[in-house]
Amino acid sequence: MKHYKEISRKLYRFWSDVPIRYKLTVVLGVLLGFMWVIVFLNVIQLQRLTRESEEIMGQYEEITNFINAFSAENIYMDAYMRPSHTEADERTYFESTDTTDRCLTQLSPDIRQDLHEEYMLKRAIKNAMIRYRQDRSAFIALTDYQEKIRSFLLLQRQGIYINQYSLELLQSRMEAGEQHWDRTAADNQRKIRLIFGNMLLATVITILCLLLLIRTILNPLRNVSAAADAISSGNYSHPPLTESGNDEIGRTARSFNYMQTQIKKTILAMEREAEMEKENARIQKALQESRYAELQSQIDPHFLFNTLNAIAALAHEENAPITEDLIDRLAKIFRYSLESYEKQVTLGQELQYLGDYMELMDARYAGRITLVIEPFDERLKERVIPKFILQTIAENSIIHGFRDISEGGEILLHISADADDRLRIVMSDNGCGFDQTQSNVSETKEHHSVGLDNIRERLGYLGGTMEIQSAVGQGTRVSIII
Repeated sequence: MKHYKEISRKLYRFWSDVPIRYKLTVVLGVLLGFMWVIVFLNVIQLQRLTRESEEIMGQYEEITNFINAFSAENIYMDAYMRPSHTEADERTYFESTDTTDRCLTQLSPDIRQDLHEEYMLKRAIKNAMIRYRQDRSAFIALTDYQEKIRSFLLLQRQGIYINQYSLELLQSRMEAGEQHWDRTAADNQRKIRLIFGNMLLATVITILCLLLLIRTILNPLRNVSAAADAISSGNYSHPPLTESGNDEIGRTARSFNYMQTQIKKTILAMEREAEMEKENARIQKALQESRYAELQSQIDPHFLFNTLNAIAALAHEENAPITEDLIDRLAKIFRYSLESYEKQVTLGQELQYLGDYMELMDARYAGRITLVIEPFDERLKERVIPKFILQTIAENSIIHGFRDISEGGEILLHISADADDRLRIVMSDNGCGFDQTQSNVSETKEHHSVGLDNIRERLGYLGGTMEIQSAVGQGTRVSIII
């Protein structure tokens, strides 16, 4: 038992070091392999049943074709026997004999395939038909009507025997077919149990694979997300992430822990420096507190920006393009917040910031929310607008409008110029909406983010307006004119 546990631990450590794309490839490959095996078994079983059914029906058809052809020949022979028969009756009779001979050829006995009883009956039919054809030739050659009648009656007696042999052959074939279907039904029951067993095994393997993915991918990602939320809310004492494995998540956890440690060290150093400055320069207390507050508000974003760039470079070296792209977009958001404290930016800069923000939200919500920007005049990108307005409106839709959705969330952005050449921006969503008669949009601030009321106030300073339209179950529409 101890030996098996050691092997299990080694296998788990090996699996933890495998890149995520290989993990997904292996799991999906196993699931698809089982699915195709089950499909292949079903197709083989269906083809076998179809082939056996065709063989049995073909044997039935050979016998019944001969019985029908021989019966038709006897009927046409009655018409041919009448003294008043016509050339058409004679021609029809001889054509029917040719049809009977063709059916008899298909009914030839085969000792390798036929059952013993069926083989003997086919031989009896063939021999009887040889004698019947000889007597028929003699019947046709007769000219005396009385002799012809006696020969005709002999042919009828022979036909009765041939019909009896044919019916016995059909009965034998039906009994053999019934026994064959009984065996086939029993065999099908065994194969159905086997297929259900394989499906049950595939289900168990699927569940195990999903549990493995949840344990090695989803749970670590959830921990990283929770730690990121804690850091973003200012809780730098969040317990460090578990650094298990050497895959993308494991390396990200180590980088995140390093970043958290450096932030805590930086904040601790800043606090110690502030205390020392406070003791050494009480006279300049107000100035020191003001400068410290300014430094405190800037050092965290600057350090996160530099650290995110370092993590993005590490992701690039480790060939993790998705991780690199998301970290790079987050770094761009920090840079957008740090590089300019101007109150106004161009529409193009604001759209770039909104695009980076929505890419991060797309990764966080697993594609449940999409941003659609309708085509517009590229010259409008040079128009000047207040900073942080588009991202704030989109964030409001995500937090409030899409809080209960599982898929299909869409934010639609329409940009145009009105008849007075004023910039018109309309952002709408298909979220849950709200009752405007009972709801008020509250203003919130986090770092440089502002609320919708603040946007309305800033637009008022520029002579612009903002209008919000919403209804429960019909989404929300925000229209801005600058």
